[in-house]
Amino acid sequence: MVNSSTDFESKFLDEAIYAFEIAASNNYFNWYCMQHIVTLSRLLDREDLTPRVARLWDDAVKRFGKSEEPKGGLGATDPIEKSLRFVKQYPKDSLPYHVKLIRNEPHITLCLDAQYDEALKHAANDLALEDIAATQIVLGDFVTAQETLKRITTRNSVKDMLIVFIIEKFRRNEMKDVFSLLDELRARQIDLWEYVHLAFGFAGYEPWGGYPYADY
Repeated sequence: MVNSSTDFESKFLDEAIYAFEIAASNNYFNWYCMQHIVTLSRLLDREDLTPRVARLWDDAVKRFGKSEEPKGGLGATDPIEKSLRFVKQYPKDSLPYHVKLIRNEPHITLCLDAQYDEALKHAANDLALEDIAATQIVLGDFVTAQETLKRITTRNSVKDMLIVFIIEKFRRNEMKDVFSLLDELRARQIDLWEYVHLAFGFAGYEPWGGYPYADY
């Protein structure tokens, strides 16, 4: 039973490492996800997990060769500031950096003013609708965001936005919903990058550059 967010974060990291090991047993490795999960282990005072990731890293080197290994290696002993140089903190009283960066886009500006009907009129395509839904989620307007997602027909936005829902629910300590949504995501199968993104969000960092919007 999870008793606190700290316990929750730690247990989720255990789950993530196990998923990495299962992936490796199926000959699937991701160098960059391994680097990130080691950084997260250090952030959450779970250095006991580092040797397990190091073994996976060594297995990947044996399988693919030294020439495929990213420069700098696993980074387990790098200064933590170096490992986090491209990762932004995400304080609970703040909007994500990228929301502030593009706040002058008409559909985003209208969202931030809670003028959702007008924002929808400015949505030129499904990607813009997804941007509106993502903005609504980080503003805490979860029900409205779900309605916006129903308008989208050409993108897999519901699964993509699940991660944003989970992180924003976690930030508001709505843990019952977090557990339920995580179970839904597990049923769809969480991939290694999704484990990394969620773990960063739970640790108080932006899950990816450009969060909460699509990074592709």
